[in-house]
Amino acid sequence: MDIYKIILIAAAVSADAGAESMALGSRNIKLPFFSAAVISFIGAAAMGICTAFSDAVCSILPEGLCKAAASVVIMLMGVFSLFRYFHDGRNGGRDNTDRNKDKSISAGEAVAAAAGLSVDSAVMGLSAGICGVTVMDVAALSVSTFFMGILFTVAGYIAGRHFAVKRSMGWLGGAILIVLAFVI
Repeated sequence: MDIYKIILIAAAVSADAGAESMALGSRNIKLPFFSAAVISFIGAAAMGICTAFSDAVCSILPEGLCKAAASVVIMLMGVFSLFRYFHDGRNGGRDNTDRNKDKSISAGEAVAAAAGLSVDSAVMGLSAGICGVTVMDVAALSVSTFFMGILFTVAGYIAGRHFAVKRSMGWLGGAILIVLAFVI
C-alpha cells in the first residue's frame, strides 16, 4: 500500500475525532491528553484488527470483486458522513460526549466516544485491507491512524477553544473518503 493512501486513510478516519473535539473545545469542555490518546488508540486498534481480518476475506473472494466492494463501501461511508454532517448541523448536533456534565471528558467518556468514532475506522480497515495488504501495511496504517488521530483530536480541540468555531470541519472526513474511493 502506498504511503499516500495510508496517510489519506488515517486522515479520513481521524477527521471525525477532530470535528468532535472541535465541538468540545468550542463549548469549553476539557479534553485531557490521556482521553485524546484513548480515543486515538481505540480507533487505531479497530483499524488494525479489521485491516488484518479483511486480508483473510480477500483470500476467499476474487480480488476484483474485493476491490470493487471496497471502493463502493468507502464511497458510501463518505456520502453518509457528509449527509450526517449536514443533517446534524441543521439540527444543532446531537453531542452527548460529556455524559456527567462536569465539563471534562474522562477516560470512560473517551472510551464511549471512541466506540462510536471507531466504527468508521473498522469499516475503513476492512475496505482498505481487501485491497491487499502486508503485515507492514497493517502496522503502518495502525500507527499512522493513532498519531493522526491524536493530532486531529488535539488540533480540533485547540481550534475549538481559541476560535470558538461555530461550524465544525466534520465534512472533511466524508470528502476525503469519497476521494479515497477513487484511488484505492
